Amino acid sequence: MPLRRLLGFALLLLPFAAAAAEPIRVTGRVLTGERGPGLAGARVELFLAYEGYADAVRRLTEKTEPAPLAKGRTNAEGSFEILAPESGCFRVVVQAEGHLSEEIALLPLVEDTALPTTTLLKASSVEVRTVGSDGRPIPGIEVRMVTPEAWASR
Repeated sequence: MPLRRLLGFALLLLPFAAAAAEPIRVTGRVLTGERGPGLAGARVELFLAYEGYADAVRRLTEKTEPAPLAKGRTNAEGSFEILAPESGCFRVVVQAEGHLSEEIALLPLVEDTALPTTTLLKASSVEVRTVGSDGRPIPGIEVRMVTPEAWASR
């Protein structure tokens, strides 16, 4: 009798196991500014959210980047769709030439998901030189750039 119950329980779980292995759609839109047009051709890549110790050591030793599980590009309107291989914890990285990249956590991803609109800001260079009152460079100083909103919330 216990074997029959176990088999019955296993049969009940079978549809859930099959559903967990199906690809999951992740969609979104990328803009070039707060109200700017869609950004065409941006790279969209899906990575595991967490990396195991052995994988991290190997990647750092070999100086390689993790391989994306899925990747795509935005269309002319800035929209994209990628497929996660199954449910789990992931992160989506959006990159475009001349823009700051954006990373979105999917913790956990269990069903088709439409991400909020992502805005990639234009990248620009800033040269900073830290000097003392005597005009000589100050060694070892840390410089951080923050938005005015982040600064005000301190």
